[in-house]
Amino acid sequence: MSTKIELKNLSKTFIHNNKPLEVLKNINITLKENQFVSLIGPSGCGKSTILRILVGLEKDFTGDILVSGRKLSKTSAQFAYMPQKDLLMPWRTVYKNITLAPEISGKLDKLQDLNLSRLIKEFGLEGFENFYPSEISGGMRQRANLLRTFLMNSDIMLLDEPFGALDAITRMEMQEWLLGVLNEHKKTVLFITHDIDEAVILSDRVYVLSKRPASVTATVDIGLKRPRTREILTTQEFLNYKNIILKALK
Repeated sequence: MSTKIELKNLSKTFIHNNKPLEVLKNINITLKENQFVSLIGPSGCGKSTILRILVGLEKDFTGDILVSGRKLSKTSAQFAYMPQKDLLMPWRTVYKNITLAPEISGKLDKLQDLNLSRLIKEFGLEGFENFYPSEISGGMRQRANLLRTFLMNSDIMLLDEPFGALDAITRMEMQEWLLGVLNEHKKTVLFITHDIDEAVILSDRVYVLSKRPASVTATVDIGLKRPRTREILTTQEFLNYKNIILKALK
């Protein structure tokens, strides 16, 4: 597989109350094409900052970012990005929310080419197109959020704790659903999570980050066979990977 994203010695320092606050220190991360990579680390260590740098929301950093072998401009963004907060617009229907990116780019007339009706069904939103965000469940809101991100038409997705606000049962259902979607639609994914189980079941590779300033303390390649289901959570192989990550987080 070819290399899709490469971060080389990525560092970031904020200025807070006229004092430097070092957040990232020499981060080195590689994502291969169609690979699912998770970042896990203590709260506040700078995981979200990495995604914000990638999409151009944070511009003052040092180090290099390569996308498909080419250096990424410090002000450019070439990714489908889903931040932590649910940014569905409450005054727009589910359909109007998920088609926001094509609307902004003037490509609403090309939705038929994307077979949108099939995607709406595949993302579990069929029959809810005309509902408003306040009228659907948390899991359904996140599926709408993910479909909107999916329709940004990039083969690289940056997902910042998309299931963090969900209850345990819904979260597990969403993990299984996402595995199925990504099995059907190949994407390169950089995924942030605080949940070790989630990182192991979803990922091909997990990068463990230290406390701030964050650096990579461990790289764990997950060799679990795909397709994966929740039954894998009780296997010894799964538990072995979980223990490796637990030890790296100490």
